[in-house]
Amino acid sequence: MLPSQSLAKFKTNPAKFVDTVVPLMIEKLKERGASLNNLKAKLFGGAHMFSSIPYSSAFSIGKRNVEAARKILASYGIEIVAEDTQGNHGRTIFFNVETGKVKVKTIFFGEKEL
Repeated sequence: MLPSQSLAKFKTNPAKFVDTVVPLMIEKLKERGASLNNLKAKLFGGAHMFSSIPYSSAFSIGKRNVEAARKILASYGIEIVAEDTQGNHGRTIFFNVETGKVKVKTIFFGEKEL
């Protein structure tokens, strides 16, 4: 929901912040035996949903979320192998845990698989 926990008044749920949830996910994967060298990432979301706020504004949360995720993943050396980010439309994603493929559905742009 937000790029950084430092922006929030209430910080009780680390899953709401890119800067806390990405490292948490990586640590959980490592606890379950994943090797950092083998991790790859796919990014989705980060849409600019409010036309009343300029895209370049500090309040462009979607853009800032994507930038934060890229920065954190790079700091771990995790390659981004696919993404469908930003724009001005919401997405629904379906992740197939067996194949690693992600189906992205949007109202105006249909479906695609990454």
